[in-house]
Amino acid sequence: MAFTLIEVKTGRAVRVSLKPGFFSQALNSPFVQQRKAGVPPQDIPAAVADPLIEKVLSLPEENFLAIGAIVQLELPKRKGVFEAEPCAKCGELTFVDKLQETAVGRVCIPCAG
Repeated sequence: MAFTLIEVKTGRAVRVSLKPGFFSQALNSPFVQQRKAGVPPQDIPAAVADPLIEKVLSLPEENFLAIGAIVQLELPKRKGVFEAEPCAKCGELTFVDKLQETAVGRVCIPCAG
């Protein structure tokens, strides 16, 4: 899971992604298992949610985040996209409009080079 955080007024941007190992562990957590079962987040007991929150708050960011360099972006005006697929190369969940067809399958922009 990756995001590009953009300061809209200046166009400054930085790509931040969850490290795959951390993200995989999160998807297997009791919290996510309850969410998969249809339990709304506000109905999950604090005994399940709080340890996960405390873990993230106590981890150094380099243990779970990959943070790229700050870059300058032009911000085009367009509709939002809400469908995502994993990159065929790195496995990051990527919005479908950002995937590119390659010999190995649909890949995210960084993997496409």
